[in-house]
Amino acid sequence: MIRLAVFDLDGTLVNSLADLAAASNYGLRTLGFPEHPTEQFRYFVGNGVRKLCERVLPEDAKERHAISLMNPINIDLSLMRTTLASQMLYAISRN
Repeated sequence: MIRLAVFDLDGTLVNSLADLAAASNYGLRTLGFPEHPTEQFRYFVGNGVRKLCERVLPEDAKERHAISLMNPINIDLSLMRTTLASQMLYAISRN
């Protein structure tokens, strides 16, 4: 009997790019760093949140601020714009 199923939803079943951008930019703004356009986050995501933080931070701030960029407030912000990926909407509508 299968008791647990784990899915990596981001980018496959849901589109959370706007939320990742909003949460990351909030953290950057809070720390006094420049923000990035949402579309640029397509190149920042992948390999987990620590790698995302490293990619969005300025080079000289990566070591000091990588962890503090994603705090509980940012995690709350990361759930406001996520939607089902378009291919999932199509698959659901066909059944």
